Amino acid sequence: MTVNKSNATIYACLPESSLTPIADEILYGWNVTVLEEFSRYVRVKTEYGYEGYMAKSDLSEDCEGDYTVVAGLCGVVPTAEYKYPEIMLLPRLARVKVLEKGEKWTRILLADGREAFVRTLHIAPWHGIFARRGFADSIKPDVDLRQRIVGIAQRYLGTQYRWGGKSSLGIDCSGLCFMAYYENGINIYRDAEPDTSYTKRIPLDRAKPGDLLYFPGHIAMVTEGLRFIHASSALSVVGFNSLSPEDENYSEYLEKNLITAATVFDD
Repeated sequence: MTVNKSNATIYACLPESSLTPIADEILYGWNVTVLEEFSRYVRVKTEYGYEGYMAKSDLSEDCEGDYTVVAGLCGVVPTAEYKYPEIMLLPRLARVKVLEKGEKWTRILLADGREAFVRTLHIAPWHGIFARRGFADSIKPDVDLRQRIVGIAQRYLGTQYRWGGKSSLGIDCSGLCFMAYYENGINIYRDAEPDTSYTKRIPLDRAKPGDLLYFPGHIAMVTEGLRFIHASSALSVVGFNSLSPEDENYSEYLEKNLITAATVFDD
């Protein structure tokens, strides 16, 4: 089944009220496998291994996209013109099914069967995942790959912190790290807990750009030296902090509560 909403909620348990905890969100055009059906909800497993509960109305028959959104937000419009109201706004890495690509506008097929248009500049071919969980220890990155991962994380700077989020509309700590790796073709676990099935612990002094820092219930990404980027509930946005007392944005709490540094790479 394919997600038909710009960003759909995945709940931690079968929803019984509006206060049901959020586990994750999944973006338009991504596919899920239905494991179990209920009256209004289904239990699903995502392509990156996460399980939870979704509203049936947020899913349509398979219409997996072959292009992905590369802009922070991409407007979907009914005709190849600017003057009409948008059908929806798609966040970065939402996927669309391309019917005809033009120089300025691209015609796409929506999950509900309608045709619509997006700006060609806002999409790019989706190349999929080349390293899945359990295989990442075979990746020998060059400097460019590490910097690309950090660069994607930095595109979310200033984005509001939102529990379970992983889009430009709001993102949490593990969502930020997941999306930075995912856009670069690497599937890591979407959680803030160290998981040795795809990472290996390393001394802090061996951490390089793109490596991960784990704290109690929190994850961050090394940018340079002891500096890191993270989606922080304390900052309320995606921003920078440091484990070095010499830095202006030093966090004493995080320095004292570091669990480990970790890497998915074999270098």
